[in-house]
Amino acid sequence: MSKTANDRLFCLAVSCEKGLPSERLLYYMYMFQLAGFELNFRYSIGAEGLVSRDLSKYLNEIISKGVLRSENGYLYITEDISEIYCYLPITYSDLEIMDAICEIVQSLSSDELNLVCVVDYIIMEVTTFRGVDGLIKERESIEDVVSKLCSAYSKENFDQSIKLAENIKKGIKLC
Repeated sequence: MSKTANDRLFCLAVSCEKGLPSERLLYYMYMFQLAGFELNFRYSIGAEGLVSRDLSKYLNEIISKGVLRSENGYLYITEDISEIYCYLPITYSDLEIMDAICEIVQSLSSDELNLVCVVDYIIMEVTTFRGVDGLIKERESIEDVVSKLCSAYSKENFDQSIKLAENIKKGIKLC
């Protein structure tokens, strides 16, 4: 169930309100989706880590409609979205979760964000196809894959990434 009248548009507006390096949008959207916002972007793992063709397509569409503008590698909201953004209803608790996610994404490097998202994505995939028992049996191979994909990998960072993603899924205020 949607948390706003248009979760995709609202999350995009929150992310880009103050200007956002375009390469970080992927992490904002992934984290918002983890928190239960109905974005419905599909993700996959590529050679560089997390990717989403759906998000890239949506972003191109939104930019071409003039809802966002891209300038010098940053994304900014336009007047068109700021008018809509002000009138989309959202609960205070959901807004707190969004603010906490924004703080987290801003506080982590791109490499650290990639680690959090890749770890969560791989764990979800393994759990889906092999269950919890498979997840336990596959931990070493998961860590091996993650270490090859993510420069921020360490055993400690791996465990912290799992905890962070779980906290976001539970809707716990993270700041």
